[in-house]
Amino acid sequence: MKYLSRFLALFCLLVAPVAAWPADEIQFGVKGGVSWAKFSGDDVRELGAVGKLEYRTGLTFGGFACIPLSESISFQPELLFHRKGAREVIPLNEENLADLAELVGQDLGELIPYLAGTDMELTAKLDYLEIPLLVRFTLPASGMAPYFFAGPYLGLSVGSRVAVESMGVGLEILTGGLIRDTDLGAVFGAGVQTGRFLLEARYALGMASCVELPAGAEEPDLQNKVFGILAGVAF
Repeated sequence: MKYLSRFLALFCLLVAPVAAWPADEIQFGVKGGVSWAKFSGDDVRELGAVGKLEYRTGLTFGGFACIPLSESISFQPELLFHRKGAREVIPLNEENLADLAELVGQDLGELIPYLAGTDMELTAKLDYLEIPLLVRFTLPASGMAPYFFAGPYLGLSVGSRVAVESMGVGLEILTGGLIRDTDLGAVFGAGVQTGRFLLEARYALGMASCVELPAGAEEPDLQNKVFGILAGVAF
């Protein structure tokens, strides 16, 4: 909650002066592309000890506004739909199948010899509506202009579930409130713009665990991290 209040205070501080900015000086645009998401944090090692942790490939798209503060510096708020999470491939054996049967309260019995030796794929599908507040620095250049940007972001969860697949059979399980409603972090990157068109690479890292357990339980140290490549057009 303290992170959310700080972000909202920063949002009001930065956006309030923009309301009085001449509309003809503000450049709007849309952008979208592909992203690769994974978890970071101390507890990632424990996940890696169980199986192979991999990136979840997803989409990122939305809009932005670019407000010039000087010839080279701009304030750039964005509104993006972001797919985050991670994938884990777990080799199944008789021991962990017995643990799984106990966890779900089902007797796998005769299925265990058939499942042992196969892989189970878990995909954490965490979707967010994200609001980055970026400061953009554009290098003076004719034609293709390179730029750099950085700033905080606030992600609002719009859906979270875990997909389980083994031997071609899959199902999706809702996380039941185990994922935080908000995700606060920092984003930075670089790109090039020529005329109205732009291409950029960005990296975002969460500042707090994306998992929220009931009071008294030890909270895992798992943060979202995402690398993305986006293309866009300014109007």
